[in-house]
Amino acid sequence: MLCGHDATPQLFYTPFVKARGMANDFSEKVEFSGFKGIDEPAMADVQASVKKKLKRLAEVCKGIEKLTVQLKKVHALPRSEKYEVHTRLIVAKGKAYTSTITDYNLLFAIEATLENIESEACKERVL
Repeated sequence: MLCGHDATPQLFYTPFVKARGMANDFSEKVEFSGFKGIDEPAMADVQASVKKKLKRLAEVCKGIEKLTVQLKKVHALPRSEKYEVHTRLIVAKGKAYTSTITDYNLLFAIEATLENIESEACKERVL
């Protein structure tokens, strides 16, 4: 015995509190348009991809106000759909970056438009 003291160490519970960040602001800052015909698993992949790229854009561009991703189906033939993706990023002071890509792969088209916006923002940041 240890002089009446319990030998087991005391563990203190500290609840984990998430800091307010991009995860909470994602739905407020991103607007999807034209994705009505996309199934849920594909839409979840699209949202995850956009969220990942938006985090990267937040590091490059300060004061992101809104990201708009618009989808148009160019050819609606079965198994050969072609997607046209228009992406627009609005940052502080009303500065806007836009990109358009047409491709058969929806995820590739979205990621390519966001990479174009990121490279355009990086060029202006360096100058």
